[in-house]
Formats: sequence, C-alpha cells, structure tokens
Amino acid sequence: MSSTYLNLATITISTVVLSTIFALSTIGPARILKRLQKTKYNYEVTLALYMLTPTERFIFNSILFLALSLLLIAAFLYLPEHIAMIGRRAFYYCFGDDQMQMQPTGDLSRRTVDAAVAKAKATLDAAIGGGARVVEGVS
Repeated sequence: MSSTYLNLATITISTVVLSTIFALSTIGPARILKRLQKTKYNYEVTLALYMLTPTERFIFNSILFLALSLLLIAAFLYLPEHIAMIGRRAFYYCFGDDQMQMQPTGDLSRRTVDAAVAKAKATLDAAIGGGARVVEGVS
C-alpha cells in the first residue's frame, strides 16, 4: 500500500518556505545585504561601538545579548502568570468573590461569566426591590 501522506503541517511549512524563497528572489539578495549592513552600521554608530577594540566590543555585545535574553525568557515565563494574577485581583475587586482563587483554572472563563451573571441578577433583584417581579419573555 503506497500512498502519499500530506498533512496540514507539511503543506503549511512548504508554503512558508516557498513564499520565503519567492520573496527573497523578488527582493534580491543585494538589497537584503545592503539593508543588513545599514542596520549593523546604525547599531554601531548609535552605541558608539566603532570606538571600542574588538575585545571590548565582544564583551559589550555578550553582556547586551545576555541581558536581553534573560529579559525575554523572564517575560515568557512569568508574564502570563502575572497577568492571570492581575485578572484574579480585578475580578475580586469588581465582584468581591474570592472563590476564583481556590478553584482550578481550567474553566476560568465559564466561571467568570457565571459569577458575573449571578452578581447581575442579585443587583437587578435588589434594584427592583419589595415584591415587584420581572416578567420573563416579554420584550
């Protein structure tokens, strides 16, 4: 049984590769090389690296690369959890419910909507007050 097996990933990868090759051939390698040289020149002139010796330049670039790498890794590792914590605190400040922190976060959006609906119903019942009833289904 010999059949060709193509899945979406191989089609997508081949499409990206072919479009990249086409874009590079259309733009031309000379323009790309010129753009890279201009970017390197701007980098060296902006940070005054042209005045340093090659050893000093290597040390400076290594420290800069290390600092930027640590910052990027920290952003990817800790920023999502920090945003979730801010969201939980905002939910607590808005609705006064701390049960969100004790439950697993798998169905967080559904619980958030349910809590918001319950709070809205309680607010509506309090606003309508003393025995007045809302007729459902009437627009």
